[in-house]
Amino acid sequence: MVRSNKWKARSLAALDSDVVWRVYTDCVYEVVEKPVLDGDLILVKGQYTSDGQQRRVPIIVDPIPLMLARLWEAGQRYGALMLITGLWLRVRQEQQERNQIPWPADDLLDGLRRSLCGTSWTNEDHREFSEMFWKNIAEPTIGDGLAQLLNEPGQPA
Repeated sequence: MVRSNKWKARSLAALDSDVVWRVYTDCVYEVVEKPVLDGDLILVKGQYTSDGQQRRVPIIVDPIPLMLARLWEAGQRYGALMLITGLWLRVRQEQQERNQIPWPADDLLDGLRRSLCGTSWTNEDHREFSEMFWKNIAEPTIGDGLAQLLNEPGQPA
């Protein structure tokens, strides 16, 4: 029996787009954040830690990298930035609740770059996205976190 999909357009049109996007991204984030929180790592080719070990960053699994690339290609720079920001902040919040070290922005960006190897994502795309992420998201977030630490009771002023 072949089912018709005629119902989809009308039923989806009746839904609030913000709610649909939030539910969808929550489902996507759950899949992607698990390997990050579980500590599943990949090697970063050509980069080494201060003790000479090859650098490792958390795996960022599809569909997030693919969604990033598609949004970026479509000129939806802000949407791409917010997609990755949502993932990064969500993981960092969970890590904070677990008393873990927050996910460094460089590890996020290097993990994305590694996950996008072999796609249309170029070095220029990655440079532009990384600059945008650092300027608009990472620097203010990290700065706010440091300010909170410095202003906590019992901390020297």
